[in-house]
Amino acid sequence: MHASCLNSGAITSPDAKAAAMMREQEERRELSLISDDYDTTLSLSPRMLYAYYNKGCLLLAMNDLTGAISAFSKALELRSDLGEAYYNRGLTYLRLGNREPGIADLSRAGEYGITPSYSVLKRMAR
Repeated sequence: MHASCLNSGAITSPDAKAAAMMREQEERRELSLISDDYDTTLSLSPRMLYAYYNKGCLLLAMNDLTGAISAFSKALELRSDLGEAYYNRGLTYLRLGNREPGIADLSRAGEYGITPSYSVLKRMAR
């Protein structure tokens, strides 16, 4: 039997569920602390574009989609050729159901050399 079969998640004990909930709460707390660190960094250096970009990625991981879009947009205000920010903002727009700006950002990301954006666009055309 493979180890992955033992961890299928089909049957979990109450202790395992409690441990998973505790891990999830701890992860949320840590992500919140990191977000606070980015806020501090940006209050001291408001033109630090990679702090905005990284905060966008963090907010995306925290499922704060509108916050992520805002952070990616701020990074793009500071450097309009940051293809990675267009890519991530485009994917975030798509997750929100905003197809038109998502497609536009993914296309722009491709223009700046982020080639995975083309495969996302191709899948959407089907």
